[in-house]
Amino acid sequence: MLTPVLLSSHPEYVGAARTLYEESFPESERVPFEALIRSCTMDGRFYVFTEGKEVKAMAALAVGKTIMSLVYFAVVPEARNHGAGSELLRWVLSKREGRRLFIDAEDPEPGAPADDIRVRRLGFYQRNGFTSCGFVSEWNGGRYQIWSAGGLITKEEHDAFCPQIETHLRQQLHNRKIKM
Repeated sequence: MLTPVLLSSHPEYVGAARTLYEESFPESERVPFEALIRSCTMDGRFYVFTEGKEVKAMAALAVGKTIMSLVYFAVVPEARNHGAGSELLRWVLSKREGRRLFIDAEDPEPGAPADDIRVRRLGFYQRNGFTSCGFVSEWNGGRYQIWSAGGLITKEEHDAFCPQIETHLRQQLHNRKIKM
């Protein structure tokens, strides 16, 4: 059983959270870790999931009034394919407080390297209660399918919410008060 921990209340896990983040997402999909942490302590939530003193997973959420985004979600390789991701996703879904929760998942590209992982990832979200919203978003040179739980979101809602996240992250890049 993994224990959810709000990262801002437990700085002892910051190093492990940074490592998991950097190892789980390609550089083109990452924002500077310090900006992510600062953003999540102000307008979102950054959780690590621990077993004993070890970080086994992380979830970074951007929270709005009626929708929220699971911006980053990762599980350490040795805990994958054993139900940990589903358990953690159910926990995140239980914290949405009536909001619709959406994710951006890489759009499969037949024949591309790691396409099988992209397809498996979409299956994971579908098995865990997410539904395709029926549109694709482009960000930083990548294409992402938008899936949600708790009700669909429209392209207009997505397109209005995401720039708020990006603007907030950019502001944090210029305000480096957090030392990591």
